[in-house]
Amino acid sequence: MCIFYNLLKLLPLLFMNIVLCVAACNNAEYEIDGECCPMCDPGKRVHKHCDEFTSTTCDSCPMMTYTHVPNGFIECLPCSVCDPSNGLRVKQACTLTSDTVCEPLPAYNLI
Repeated sequence: MCIFYNLLKLLPLLFMNIVLCVAACNNAEYEIDGECCPMCDPGKRVHKHCDEFTSTTCDSCPMMTYTHVPNGFIECLPCSVCDPSNGLRVKQACTLTSDTVCEPLPAYNLI
């Protein structure tokens, strides 16, 4: 009984050690190949991951793509398309930091 009780007391410490080993990067970093690299700003993507000597290098997202959060993406997200054949039109165009916002075409508005 005593051994089991002592083991139960050690489990939280063991779990905390595992979590600390896995979650070593902070909120402004991403993990790649065992390194914690600084994230790119919204509207940008990773051009080259960091290493032990250099920081992450970032490029702006190409046209018709975006990232809305700090990230470690090597590709930006594609902008949504508001397809008129589906009754949609652009309410707000895609930017480097936000996706396209669609709205119904006037003929498709609910009454």
